[in-house]
Amino acid sequence: MPRKWMIVVAAFLALCLSLVAAAWMILARYDTNSLKPKIREAVLAATGRELSISGDMRLHVGLAPRLTVDGVALANAPWGSRPEMVRIKSLAVTVSLFPLLRGRLDVRELTLVEPVILLETDRDGRPNFDFSEGVKLKAPQQNQPSGNDFLGNIHVRSARLVKASLDIQAGTSGRSHHLLLDDARLTAAPGGRLSWDVLGSYNGMAFSLTAGTGSLANLMQREIPFPVKAKLDFAGVTAYLEGSVTGIFHQPKMNLALTASGKDLKGLARLAGMEAPPPPGPFSVSLRLANQGPKAYEISGLLLKMADSDLSGSLSADLSGKRPLLKGELSSESLDLRPLVGTGKKNPGRFQSKRLFPDSPLPVSAWSSLDAGLTFRAKALRMSDLVFRDLSVKIALKDGGLRVPELSASLFGGTFDAALALSPEGRAVRADLTLEVQRMNLAAMLRELGSQGKLSGTVDFSADLSGRGDSVAAIMGGVNGITVLTGDHAAIGSRYLGLLGQDFANSLVRLLNPFKKSPDVTPVSCLVSGFSITNGKARTTALLLDLPENLVVGEGEINLKTEALDMSIKSIPKQGLGTKGTGKITMNLGKLAEPFRLSGTLSRPRLGVDVSETAYLVGKSLGGMALFGPVGVLSALLGTNREGKDPCRVAEEAARKGAVSPQEKGMMQKSAGALKKGLKSLEHGIGDLFNR
Repeated sequence: MPRKWMIVVAAFLALCLSLVAAAWMILARYDTNSLKPKIREAVLAATGRELSISGDMRLHVGLAPRLTVDGVALANAPWGSRPEMVRIKSLAVTVSLFPLLRGRLDVRELTLVEPVILLETDRDGRPNFDFSEGVKLKAPQQNQPSGNDFLGNIHVRSARLVKASLDIQAGTSGRSHHLLLDDARLTAAPGGRLSWDVLGSYNGMAFSLTAGTGSLANLMQREIPFPVKAKLDFAGVTAYLEGSVTGIFHQPKMNLALTASGKDLKGLARLAGMEAPPPPGPFSVSLRLANQGPKAYEISGLLLKMADSDLSGSLSADLSGKRPLLKGELSSESLDLRPLVGTGKKNPGRFQSKRLFPDSPLPVSAWSSLDAGLTFRAKALRMSDLVFRDLSVKIALKDGGLRVPELSASLFGGTFDAALALSPEGRAVRADLTLEVQRMNLAAMLRELGSQGKLSGTVDFSADLSGRGDSVAAIMGGVNGITVLTGDHAAIGSRYLGLLGQDFANSLVRLLNPFKKSPDVTPVSCLVSGFSITNGKARTTALLLDLPENLVVGEGEINLKTEALDMSIKSIPKQGLGTKGTGKITMNLGKLAEPFRLSGTLSRPRLGVDVSETAYLVGKSLGGMALFGPVGVLSALLGTNREGKDPCRVAEEAARKGAVSPQEKGMMQKSAGALKKGLKSLEHGIGDLFNR
């Protein structure tokens, strides 16, 4: 190269270096704080919110320029709970110089120290991060770069949050959430993939998160999947998420697999504010979440195991219609719901609630907000004091009405079938229930519940009820229908009666076994109980216990609106009734017959001797009025051989009819006279009732 060209090149390089040095000197001495007004104007134009920078802005010039800013704050919405939506103690960003000259932002390092962010909504659900109210929206210009192009020109190599705080407050529900990130790091790997490492706490409970995702540019693409692979340790639970999301800001499509497991659920239950303790022991859950359309989601491959319970199946939600449509098919080998609904054994012998029927309003408005169809099958389902086997149930929710057209199961060795329909009528619902239990084994029931008491025999129960109201209590307060309970070849142990409360049990033992010949077990030949219910008042159509030495009979009323009990119960010894069709009445009846009264409420019953009535007055007041008051039973017994009927059959017929037939009333009236004559011979024995 000729010497003169070397001089020219050297001079050019010297000039360039001089210009660079001059620019360096200018930028180094440039007061970056003078840019604050322009930055505030730009932020105000973009968000409609004031931006304040109380600290210094410093620019460190070099091949990797570094900008630091202290005391940054962005104003909150005018209705917000505090003046600032975002507050940052300091931020620092380092970029590469030459990519910046070509229009690309290569962020080598971004650090935010103690950022405090508040995301909240008001009572109408309006978010404070909606900046459209303070900004006059303009139509985008054709030459304005799109969001995809903008993010495509940004490359973040490393980012870090130090002691970041995020508060979320929902004005509609009043709930709040606090997320504290002690240290959060984002690192870019070759190919644009991002690695996330986060240590922090949520509502005071520590967690750690490690994840790998696609690039931010892919996140904005409509067709390119954004891969996700993450591990979360939180509240004693380890969860894994793997899959992809496509078009997250457009019409997202998800294909994600989730698995989680832990030693117990105590941490999550405490976080959720659950009062009842969660099921003990380890648990695991796995599922796949996907959506085939913009508003159609599906959970498939669901498998949940918790302690001795399991649940599997699939769920789907279609949100494209006027009302969301939920569908599901679930099954279980064994499902124990007692930790959720309670065991009913917190304090045996003492009733916890003053009312049996809850008066909390039924969620009628919630039913009208969606449609649903659910099928559930379980080989064993435990809830409270019931154990259902081979359960099959179908639930349909449509147009605000709830129907259970099929509910069948095996219950304690017998069968259980029910159907329920709740139809909306204004703010209330009309409820129709049919229920039938056949051959339920009482001994099997005790074995299933783990009780050591003695109770045997089989019972049948049926009910056909309908009512209207806005709560269970309101429906029962005006319910109409009939119930029938029958049983035979049973035995009641005194230890089992003790579960009902000592005072109640003592009175019941005294009623069932006045001779006290068998204190441990009382055999029961048959049990019949029938009620006819009109406008919430249940009147007895039959009430009978056939015991070896005596008959327990009664009549009365249960007010289902107040839950008050008003029942007259009588223990009648068989020794004074004679045999072979002869209705002899002896002094034994006067000495041993003793009237009882069942009072109180359904949740707090009281059973005691009714000293205000003698055996004669009880017989006189009940005679001809109730089929199985003392007179009615004696009438049936006196006519057993002549009429071809026994008390159990007569009682069951009356219970199933739901009323006393004219023939039975006539038989009672004919026998009442004979009974009164026999009772005259008991005048001396009646005095014993007051000298016990």
